[in-house]
Amino acid sequence: MEERLNNLIGKEYSYKGKNILIEKWKKVNSVYVVITKSRSYNFFLNEINIFLESLEEVKLNKKTILKTKEMEIIKENNEVNIDLNSILTEAIHKVKNDKDYIQQANAICNLVSQMINIKKIEIQYKNK
Repeated sequence: MEERLNNLIGKEYSYKGKNILIEKWKKVNSVYVVITKSRSYNFFLNEINIFLESLEEVKLNKKTILKTKEMEIIKENNEVNIDLNSILTEAIHKVKNDKDYIQQANAICNLVSQMINIKKIEIQYKNK
């Protein structure tokens, strides 16, 4: 069941006459919650199979495919940003408490600068 739901993520389907783009799903107690771009759907275990069988895959045009890829990149960048923020904050605290850590902090800053430059290039490439 979970594998089938995972395969839906990022794809557009027709459900009850409406196109829905499935962003994620989660299980809350005995209820499956399917989260789409516009709303969430809740299904009990005996209802989720009916939902899955009623979905009709929508043929994606290039614009929709690019939008889906953008969502994946944004999600990935958010995860990277959270990691970078925590790493840099930790490095700042260590520098304040341990002057011997300054050389490592400089190396971290250089690596972060390189990562920022890579992201800039990705954005430029994506905007072409």
